[in-house]
Amino acid sequence: MQTEMLKQHNVWMKIATFVFLCVMLAQTALSAAPIYNGVRYELKGVLIEDSKGFTLHTRDGRVFLLDVSPEKVKPFLNRWVSVHGNAHAADKTEILKVSKISQTNEPVKPVFAEELYSYYQKPAKLASRSGSKYTIDNVRWGIRQDPEANEPKSLHSWTTAAVDAEKVDQVFMVVLPMKPEVILAHAILVFTFKPGGFVNKSGSEAQALTVTIEAALPPGEMYDLAKTVKKTFNMVWNLTTFENYARMQVQYNKSEKRLIFYKVNLNEAQKKQLLQDAIAEACKNRRGEFYHITRNNCINNLVILLNRVLDEKLHMWWIPNALYNMTVTAPIHVFKTLMQKGIISDAEFELNRSNLASYFPAL
Repeated sequence: MQTEMLKQHNVWMKIATFVFLCVMLAQTALSAAPIYNGVRYELKGVLIEDSKGFTLHTRDGRVFLLDVSPEKVKPFLNRWVSVHGNAHAADKTEILKVSKISQTNEPVKPVFAEELYSYYQKPAKLASRSGSKYTIDNVRWGIRQDPEANEPKSLHSWTTAAVDAEKVDQVFMVVLPMKPEVILAHAILVFTFKPGGFVNKSGSEAQALTVTIEAALPPGEMYDLAKTVKKTFNMVWNLTTFENYARMQVQYNKSEKRLIFYKVNLNEAQKKQLLQDAIAEACKNRRGEFYHITRNNCINNLVILLNRVLDEKLHMWWIPNALYNMTVTAPIHVFKTLMQKGIISDAEFELNRSNLASYFPAL
């Protein structure tokens, strides 16, 4: 019996060694290749050849450099085209590796925000910036019960707000567990401020700013895990007050929800830079960019933002362009990885229905 078990052990060891060697060889072979499989795009625009190469000019003023063979695009120069492609990551979308290109007609009318997003979603827009001071439109601020609903449902107000990155105080990664909790969760970044750091145009001050990265859900559309591997949902980065986000998820949710706080261990310069990078990415025009359950979601994009300020970067791919690193995108792994590396501390506290009023006394 022991001899048979030893034989089976040896077989599995050989298989594991073979798989490991294959992965290492693939990593070596592909490590030098540019990574273009992080973010999927579908865009319409005019295809132009200029000093940079082949560029796509969209109707809303964006310009993308296309990585594509001349033979593939020459027939479409100076015409309206539809381009399917991939970018490196959510923070590096200037270059698209083209997978498909076809001629199309000029869009008759622009797509309006209400056609793309749910009632609680609206992309942030940068109104102005002066050094570390930002003025941002479309910040979700107020929240109240929908008077026409017979069950908890939130209504939101949107405003213009000023953010002073010099006054950032603490940074938290906050987890919203979902069922089944073993595999599903939403994560956000929360920045707290010293007095005067986050104020709306009416002079009201909020203690904390939330960055929440979501699949855009058109009216009537529900989040469907099976659809997230397809090009179904656009991306939307929302900026909200933390009170708005917490009350929406905990107070106005039909099911019992909780928020778990992990402090991000950064120095003052890193906190400021992380906030500035988060604002820049949240205010980026992401029309035509698609959500993906592993490569472009709420959690891996927070890791991408952290990578911009960390001295020791987290690897986003196991095999470049082929196999994404699950320890930086799967909820069950991410927070363990970040804690092991000292990037975040152990969970500090939990916000739920039983203690919500203690944090927001006006409730």
